[in-house]
Amino acid sequence: MGRYRMVVDGKPIEVDLTETGPGRYRAVVDGRAHDVALQDAAPAVVYAPAPVAVHASAPMAAPAPMAAPAPAPMAFPPPAAAAPVAPTVTGARAVNAPMPGKVVSLGGKEGDAVKRGAPLVTIEAMKMNVPISSPLDGKIGKIHVKVGEPVQAGQLVAEVIG
Repeated sequence: MGRYRMVVDGKPIEVDLTETGPGRYRAVVDGRAHDVALQDAAPAVVYAPAPVAVHASAPMAAPAPMAAPAPAPMAFPPPAAAAPVAPTVTGARAVNAPMPGKVVSLGGKEGDAVKRGAPLVTIEAMKMNVPISSPLDGKIGKIHVKVGEPVQAGQLVAEVIG
C-alpha cells in the first residue's frame, strides 16, 4: 500500500503498510512487523509531522525541503471512546468479546473448572477463529452465549468465579 509518516506518542515515525486481506494489514515500524486489523469500516486519518492530514488509503509523498522554520506541533483529536463493556458481575469476573463475530464453540459448561488462559468461548471473526480465554483459575459461572449466535465487541460472553 505504501509508506506513511505518522506521529505516535509525539514522535514522528515511518510505517510501511501492506494489505494482507480485507481489513487486515502488515505494518512495519523500525524493522518490526505488526499484524493490524481494522475494527470498524470508518476511514482512518493519518496525521503527518507536516501540517497536512492524509486519508489512510493514499500514500503520502515525502515532504519537500522547507526553508521556513518547522511548523508548530499538531493538535490531535481526543481519543475515541472505548466500546461499551459489560459490568463485572458481583462475585464473578466478566469475560467480554474483544470483537464482533459468531460463536463457533464453547470451552466448557457452567460449573466446570477452568484454568487461566483456557478458551471459554471461540468466535469466528474475519474468517479466523478467535479464542476468548479465562482471565483466572476458577469455575465457569455462567455462559451468556450459544453456538451460532452473533456477538458484538464488548458483549458479555461468560463469567468466571475465582
